[in-house]
Amino acid sequence: DIIVNTRRVQVFGPMVFTNFGIDLSKKQLLVVKSNQHFYAGFEPVASEILYMASPGSVAPRFLEIPYTRVDLHKFPWVENPFEL
Repeated sequence: DIIVNTRRVQVFGPMVFTNFGIDLSKKQLLVVKSNQHFYAGFEPVASEILYMASPGSVAPRFLEIPYTRVDLHKFPWVENPFEL
């Protein structure tokens, strides 16, 4: 089953699928294109959540971005920046 829409919106929970009659308990894999908005809705029904990084202009893992002019005395480079 594939659901595609024409509006740019986030997926917040399983109702996006169940409203179309899709039974998530019968699926081995479910893919949602979303940054983080999906997590609260899907975490209770997912056995595992994986994040994928596709090629693009910005990597979702800030520690992997080769910054050249940034103050590294802040999160996520420093665990507790308030101790500095």
